[in-house]
Amino acid sequence: MQKVRTPVLIQRLPARFNAGQVRAIMQELQPFLKADRPRVVFDLSQVEEMDAASVDMLLQCMSDASKRDGDVKLVSPSVRAMVILELTQLDRLFEIFESPEEASASFGGPFTASQTEDLLLGLPSASLGHLEAEQA
Repeated sequence: MQKVRTPVLIQRLPARFNAGQVRAIMQELQPFLKADRPRVVFDLSQVEEMDAASVDMLLQCMSDASKRDGDVKLVSPSVRAMVILELTQLDRLFEIFESPEEASASFGGPFTASQTEDLLLGLPSASLGHLEAEQA
């Protein structure tokens, strides 16, 4: 019997990750965060600006995912993003990985580079319809 796993959502965050962007990102993520066992990876490699709203969004996503037995992980924070993560001690709360593939694999099960490319989302947002469930 095959078990379908929740897909891993990889969301590339914008360079200006601030209150102006948070609302659009959260609207895009809400359906996914309401699913059973949501697995989210935020790619912070391009982030140059973060504010309190962006920090709150990361915490809210972690809270929403945890309530549904899911998890949120971070990938490749830029130097500026890492400073904010350290100052807010979010670097202690979130697992941080060097690549989307590494973060995705940490959820368990195989995950290929081509699947990762299919799941990368950025702003302007792509439809969550691109997500594919992994099969165990």
